[in-house]
Amino acid sequence: MNKDVLIAQITDTHIVAKDKHWMGLSRSNTAQRLEVVVEHINCLTPRPDIVIHSGDISDEGDIDSYLQAKELLEKLEIKYYLTCGNHDNFSNLKKVFTQHDYFLSDRFSHYVIEDLPIRLIVLDSQVIDKAYGMLCSARIEWLKKILLTSIKHTLIFIHHFPIKVKDEVFNKINLLNNNALESIVSQHDNILGIFCGHSHYGAAGIYSGKFCWVSPSTAPIHTIKNNRCVGLTLSSPSFSLHKYCSSGKITSSVVTVDGEIDLPQIK
Repeated sequence: MNKDVLIAQITDTHIVAKDKHWMGLSRSNTAQRLEVVVEHINCLTPRPDIVIHSGDISDEGDIDSYLQAKELLEKLEIKYYLTCGNHDNFSNLKKVFTQHDYFLSDRFSHYVIEDLPIRLIVLDSQVIDKAYGMLCSARIEWLKKILLTSIKHTLIFIHHFPIKVKDEVFNKINLLNNNALESIVSQHDNILGIFCGHSHYGAAGIYSGKFCWVSPSTAPIHTIKNNRCVGLTLSSPSFSLHKYCSSGKITSSVVTVDGEIDLPQIK
């Protein structure tokens, strides 16, 4: 199959139940922000082949928030896939998104997408009740085995980023055992890149010789002062586009949806 592939990545939507507000702030509007991103993706030309949500779908992991998220995500006119971030609850996610039967484990929200010209591996880095991420021995062994089953060009999606970002407060809650992932991906030349969320800010770097991309969020970003999160900035909702060319080249970009909602600063 010799074809370019366009992937839309949304992340950190932090949807709450309809009667609640994210962070207790009535103007955080996480549902409205996701709604305008979904509308924007549907109107893209060319349209993405697939949408991947790289975690923190919900803010509290409760059933009502997933029902709200599902109502919004079902407006996508493109097939979409999910995985867990540190705020998610995998059990509740599966109870609501019952049609998402691609998860390969009852414990972890990981899976492989094989029906595209490029192979996509989605990893679960969640540690229950912790903000940081880790890959336990079971997930590491699963990844090792999956990577041995194909030499096809491969992209890895994971919630927690393995690289350093500009704000040290986030580096303390990234993928803590990133050396374990590094030792694996360094052995596979067919892995072209690793794509993450979690920080709400965009970032990019080189990780074990691979391209590593941290997507900005649809939810507001955190206001950082003196290496502490002191509030939120209602910046424009954003998502990422990743274009794979059959030659093996990856091009990534940020799409910011401006002018749809109010963008005041709140503390």
